[in-house]
Amino acid sequence: MPRLTVLMPAYNVGNYISEAIDSILNQTFADFELLVIDDCSTDNTAEIVNAYTDARIRYVKNEHNLGLAENLNKGIQLANTEYIARMDGDDISVSTCLEKQIQYLDNHPDVGICGVGFQFFGTRTSTVIYPEYFEEVKVRMLFGCTVILPMFHKSVFVENNLKYKTSAFPAEDYMIWAECLRVTKIYNLQEVLFYYRMHESQISTSRRAAQIIKTNEVRLFMLEYLSPDFSESEKLYFLDAFVPGKMESIVEFDHLQDFARLLETKANTNFDHNALHTYLQNHLQQLMYSFALDRYFKNGFSLKSFFIYLVSKCVRVVPIKLTAKIFAKSVLNRK
Repeated sequence: MPRLTVLMPAYNVGNYISEAIDSILNQTFADFELLVIDDCSTDNTAEIVNAYTDARIRYVKNEHNLGLAENLNKGIQLANTEYIARMDGDDISVSTCLEKQIQYLDNHPDVGICGVGFQFFGTRTSTVIYPEYFEEVKVRMLFGCTVILPMFHKSVFVENNLKYKTSAFPAEDYMIWAECLRVTKIYNLQEVLFYYRMHESQISTSRRAAQIIKTNEVRLFMLEYLSPDFSESEKLYFLDAFVPGKMESIVEFDHLQDFARLLETKANTNFDHNALHTYLQNHLQQLMYSFALDRYFKNGFSLKSFFIYLVSKCVRVVPIKLTAKIFAKSVLNRK
């Protein structure tokens, strides 16, 4: 029996799954099985997977469509290995991804989940590196999911009776990691180790409205973990104003600052207060920076606009390095 199961749920990914499979078969760590669970695809997904002859591939086709959450639960149940790694059927993994994740987990038995950095490609291109250490991960999870396609100990799920929830779809990943951080530590490797394909047929793009609703439910779940002592109006402000950073005036910034203090005051011992304070201050600084750009440089950078900005309240909040960046662009007079 191998040490690791690479769990790959698949549904109508015939255009991409060969690249995903090849990236796993070419890993430098080879002691794994690749468990592909086909959720009743109607395209050529089955034909492509079954054309492979590598004995490490185990293909299972569901009798009826389960949906992503239950498909993942089935995969975790079928996996008889120490570790499980998530991999979608339309993404591409760097050849050293599995090796580096399993090495970290082997060397840090107190950590149950190991994520990585990634790069979007396709209809969107950018690089994402999530917070490295657990206390930082917890704070950031108040705002959104900071774990993606990780490797984890199967025992984390089994011993704590954790399962993906269909009711959380399409934010089931965010929900399961929010539950996991209550029972184990999460760590994110600080390098890009897989490529996340963006295309219009994805759940994340085709069901954006539903995802926002379900994401907000998880944010409230995390807020309750920070403290159960928030009123309904405070919860609403957290979701509608503080997280998205709605700010159209300096007065609104004062409200945001007051709410940040409230979060710190009410925070219980589940969170590291230094990590919470640092992130909240960074959040406020970025909001003020964005506000300043929109307020004073919407029509372009210039020294005149910079001097107006320089006597505003914004400059007392925006970090010096960002003010220097604004100054450089103003001197060069270009956007």
